[in-house]
Amino acid sequence: ATVVVTTILTILLFSAVLFAALRRLVLHPLRRLENIVDQIRRGQLEHITPEHSSDEMAGLTQAFARMAHHLAESNEQAQFLADHDSLTGLPNRRLFQEYLDKALAHAKRRDNTLVLLFLDVDEFKNVNDTLGHHAGDELLKEFAERLLKVLRSEDIIGLSRGAPGEMVARLGGDEFTILLPFVREPADAAKVAERILEQLREPFVINRQRFFVGASIGITLFPHNGSTVADLVKHADLAMYHAKRNGRNRVEVAANVSLDD
Repeated sequence: ATVVVTTILTILLFSAVLFAALRRLVLHPLRRLENIVDQIRRGQLEHITPEHSSDEMAGLTQAFARMAHHLAESNEQAQFLADHDSLTGLPNRRLFQEYLDKALAHAKRRDNTLVLLFLDVDEFKNVNDTLGHHAGDELLKEFAERLLKVLRSEDIIGLSRGAPGEMVARLGGDEFTILLPFVREPADAAKVAERILEQLREPFVINRQRFFVGASIGITLFPHNGSTVADLVKHADLAMYHAKRNGRNRVEVAANVSLDD
């Protein structure tokens, strides 16, 4: 009887030890792996943390965790590339139009003025023809930096909580836009445009050659020049072309608004 009891106790003890080892080495990593797969399925990639262990099953969960982090990074990069210009890093046309729509809705609710500047680089074709497209790309990148510098140096934006901020975007080619969604006075738009032209008076140095380029700038305002995204962009674009026809490197305002009001 003693031998039987001893044998049973030994078997039970061995089973308990075996179950504990099985739980630690197999069941826990399997549950962890199942959770990782479920998080990947639901797109919750940022919450996944790697398992720190040297056994093979934990190594498998580590591999899945690393894969999830790579997927998260790839998704973020893909989203950024979908919304931004690959050359300058600025928001692209799609993101700009989406943002302008939100800013316009906010301006309507708060009865605010919204300003849109449409810019085209003057003499850009000459740089491309003289030094090639690589030089033209370098010019566009520097041009974008100067636009951002103007906004950083101007204290004209007064934002309320939750209000959209200003945005500089590249629509394509040598066309850029600046959105000022909360402007104290319409004349402040002209101040920004003049600061841009002032920034462009400094030469662009590309391949050790100095180039002077200006910008034709069209300005449109909500609600003076329209109440839809399409109307504001159209009037700003027309004002920009009017600036080009009138000699370039200048500012024109959409016809039915006066900056002296």
